[in-house]
Amino acid sequence: MITLFDQDGKSLARTCYLLLAKHTEEERQFVVYPYRKGDFLLRDVRLPQDHRMVTVIPPRYKHPEIYANTVWEHFKSTPENPMTYLVHGRGIDLSDATRYVLYSPQYQRGRELMLEQQVDCLARPEEMFFSGVSRDGYNGPRFRKKWLPFL
Repeated sequence: MITLFDQDGKSLARTCYLLLAKHTEEERQFVVYPYRKGDFLLRDVRLPQDHRMVTVIPPRYKHPEIYANTVWEHFKSTPENPMTYLVHGRGIDLSDATRYVLYSPQYQRGRELMLEQQVDCLARPEEMFFSGVSRDGYNGPRFRKKWLPFL
């Protein structure tokens, strides 16, 4: 467990685990710590346990349109096979400050895969989440926002 501190030395979060996230493109897993509403801190599970105190500078995100509890649709989604995901919020990797989007599938096969892999959510680099895709005649965003949260 780690204790998180801001620039002034004030504790930011309880020393408790929230989720286990799997990187979508690499064989990495993160322990996910709550930071503030819709924002999380990610710690690679391979880091040694002696990393107990971390100073956190609040990140600035390039894509402010990420809201906690929004639903996004993957570009491979079809009416017969919908592929929607619940975005939990944004995360930042404590080891290298890489920005991630944390999300979970809302369709049956996606949930089954998460159970098989024994993870709670996926972590995709922010730039990749918002990147465009050109594949099989499709040119457009990788994910499209479907629903906004109730504010």
